Amino acid sequence: MLNSKIAKSVRLALAFGAASTAGMSANAIAAEEGAEEVERIEVTGSRIKRADLETAQPVAIIDRASLEATGLTSVGDFLQTLPIAGSAINTTFNNGGDGSTRIDLRNLGSSRVLVLVNGRRWINSGTGADSSVDLNTIPTTVIKRIEVLKDGAGAVYGSDAVAGVVNIITRKDFEGVEATAYMGESSEGDGAQEQYDFTVGTATDKGHVALNVSYTKQEPIWAGDREISNVPQFGTGNRLGSSGTPQGRFSFVDGTSADNYRGFVNHSVTQGFPTDGTVPNTPFNADGSANPDSDFTPFSNNIRYNYAPVNYLLTPQDRWSLYATGGYELADNVRMSTDVLYNHRESAQFLAPMPLFIGPWAGGAEALNPTVISAENIYNPFGFDIFGEEHMSYYNGGFIGRRMIENGGREFSQKVETWKFNLGFDGFINIADVDWDWSVHFGYGDNSSVQTTKGRLNMVRIAQALSADCNTDSSCVPLNLFGGEGSITPEMLDYITTTETSQGGNKLWNYAANISGSPVSLPAGDLGIAAGYEYRREEGYNLPDYLVQSGQSSGGSIQPTEGTFSESSYHLEVIAPLVADAPMMESLELSAAIRYTDIENSVGFESDNTSYSVGLTWRVNDDLMARANSSTGFRAPSISDLFGGLSVTFPSVTDPCNGGACADVPPAYTQPNTQLEAQVGSNDSLEPEESESLSYGIVYEPSFVEGLNLSVDVWDIEIENVITSAGFQQVLDTCSNYAGKDSDDANHPIAPNCDSLLTRAPSGVPVTFINPLLNSGKLETNGVDFDIMYDFETSFGSFKTVLDATYTDVYRLVNDQGVASSNYSGRNLGDAGFPRWKSNFDVTYMLDNFSFNYNLQLIGKQIEDCGISNVSTDTWACSDLDNDENKLGTTVYHDIQASYMLEDMNTRLTFGIKNLFDKVPPISTQAFANSFDASLYDPTGRFFYGRVTVKF
Repeated sequence: MLNSKIAKSVRLALAFGAASTAGMSANAIAAEEGAEEVERIEVTGSRIKRADLETAQPVAIIDRASLEATGLTSVGDFLQTLPIAGSAINTTFNNGGDGSTRIDLRNLGSSRVLVLVNGRRWINSGTGADSSVDLNTIPTTVIKRIEVLKDGAGAVYGSDAVAGVVNIITRKDFEGVEATAYMGESSEGDGAQEQYDFTVGTATDKGHVALNVSYTKQEPIWAGDREISNVPQFGTGNRLGSSGTPQGRFSFVDGTSADNYRGFVNHSVTQGFPTDGTVPNTPFNADGSANPDSDFTPFSNNIRYNYAPVNYLLTPQDRWSLYATGGYELADNVRMSTDVLYNHRESAQFLAPMPLFIGPWAGGAEALNPTVISAENIYNPFGFDIFGEEHMSYYNGGFIGRRMIENGGREFSQKVETWKFNLGFDGFINIADVDWDWSVHFGYGDNSSVQTTKGRLNMVRIAQALSADCNTDSSCVPLNLFGGEGSITPEMLDYITTTETSQGGNKLWNYAANISGSPVSLPAGDLGIAAGYEYRREEGYNLPDYLVQSGQSSGGSIQPTEGTFSESSYHLEVIAPLVADAPMMESLELSAAIRYTDIENSVGFESDNTSYSVGLTWRVNDDLMARANSSTGFRAPSISDLFGGLSVTFPSVTDPCNGGACADVPPAYTQPNTQLEAQVGSNDSLEPEESESLSYGIVYEPSFVEGLNLSVDVWDIEIENVITSAGFQQVLDTCSNYAGKDSDDANHPIAPNCDSLLTRAPSGVPVTFINPLLNSGKLETNGVDFDIMYDFETSFGSFKTVLDATYTDVYRLVNDQGVASSNYSGRNLGDAGFPRWKSNFDVTYMLDNFSFNYNLQLIGKQIEDCGISNVSTDTWACSDLDNDENKLGTTVYHDIQASYMLEDMNTRLTFGIKNLFDKVPPISTQAFANSFDASLYDPTGRFFYGRVTVKF
């Protein structure tokens, strides 16, 4: 009876929360039903070994077969399809991407998810000083199963386990030889993917050893090859592009004194540079009258540059991995185990040719010290120093924009290497007739990257090429900004273009010692206790190219990041059975844990945290169980949070000083672009975030319906002292003195620092515009998880069905004054979507050696604010206006896969189609670099793939 109950509990743990999975197997982690002895193991979320895998916190368990059924070659891509997953970066991110794929749970951010491999913390990885794990460092070919804890676990694991824990278990007991080849391609003939792996291993009663080698290749998809991305899309009928055109855009006053003010604004070259060597005709004659023979024309939206087609839609990468694992029984009560992984990634992103903007309206350093185009520049048709001292003495506005089309696109490439080494010893010791399980562990990780950027410009060289001195300097090549497309020669490009090389890295040291046992027998069962100590040290750095650090690069300035922090923690956990075999209470079990952590960073700033959890599991009978858990957790600020050097970005904002609404700007001031140059900053005095989590639910397996399992879990998470940026718009609103200013802005935490966060040029354009990190306010979210699994047999085969759904009721921010934002649930913010409903439905049919899998992934409808697509014309961006909102309809993806086992050849053949009906993402008016939310939707389209697996 006992083993039957345990096996039933094992099945429940495997079934409930199993996100879009099929092929669940209790053999994956415990003995089969009916076995005489059931192994006691650790379940994710607890350090105490146990036979009953159902705990007070919900855990989803996904086996290897279920992962393969998705047809995906990246574990990160798979995890991002789970209903619990939020918005996180992946290889669809081109502008702003770095080739990594990360996991976000509950939309709380990837840095608030703890990623473990075999129960050990994985190294933060990417391009340097990273705050979360790049899941592309973990090859899918070594994975045995994935356990996802859907609740906070700070008391057990320490920092970062706020939204949940992802524990990836690798294959250790492999015997034999296995080779697999995978190939796939979209129906458009692009986005090809390949994966090859080879595994060999052996196992005995004393030990095991296995080796896996894998290679994965992903080809790009160009944005120009898909309708949704081949133009900058801000809603149907409002397709705009960049004002930095290949022909050039020129906006400044023609004249050398206030008396000669002739309002030369928003013009563009209409044709190429004359072949006879003359300069283009200016828009105005000497007397100020219009020149009908001018080679310039007034600028308008219909001549904007379409930058979209030459961008990547899906970015390419190659990954090589080598994984070795081994273990040996050194004595009857001592075992040694080790894992070594090496991962090499080469990835790239590609953007349209660099736009060059100079002049005071270009913002940033140009606002105070604009690049001067000398009257003696041989290509200057105007006869005066454009943006020169005399010109600027009476007029502080204007800019020149030129798309450097002749230079080709901007290419960003990364070479990333990651090493991870683990060495552990474990066993048991008998003290006073009590068996204690013990383990000690050492882990080391090293992640390094080299990043190369081509296609940017050297702003110092550009200033020289436009100066009078260039005419007498034999090493200088004069630059022509006025001749239109094709007028910039290879010699000019050789003089002003750059190749930038940056480096970065992360290191992790982790030591841990744990002991667990059952020293006391209570009336209802044995008391379980676990205690331990853990030390973690992280180092990180990011060293930009010298041109970037010095501000000479057209990509803006980024300062170096370098620092360390360490944590020492002690933890205690207990599981106490309270009642057993009572009416309506087959068992009642209390679990509790507490952890104290001391944190110190490399500038000597210290802080500490104490986290706890209390859980209750009530098994009413064999069919029904109720569970609840309350816990606290924390996230220590990352190295980039603490020591990140200021870096330039271009946020889309609305300046409250537009139209001279502020006293310290000219009356005619209007921001020159929807995106303003700004900087993001860190803070080495940040405190840890602190979280509170509550979850409760039921697990039901009715005995009168064989194979049916259901669970419902309510969750509620609140994070206080949130490490967040103030927000670019908030900085503008708080630090600008404009009419009708909100009184709350004056009380914002950044208000005392406004003098250092926002300064303006005489023209009104922000010069210093910094968005800092701070501990401020809190974040609240709650919802419900639903899981149903039903297995049944028929005379013509067996079926396994799984429905996994998450409903998010509330997601909101609350500022330090206690004012809550609107509920983001059901809304899309551009590159962060918050659909109320996300679900996966999975059906697997099996008959003898044949299996067929169908998967449906649903992303619920959302709405988003329209916003203004163009500041100068106030054109609305929405395609479907309803109370000034754009609607993103419910999106459903359908996937199928068929597989057949050739037993005589030990070969499995698999064929599948992802996105069977070629579903296109809904258009977003708010997405930063795409016409859709890249964190939620797949733009690839219909994708065919095949896999061959051979065992020897």
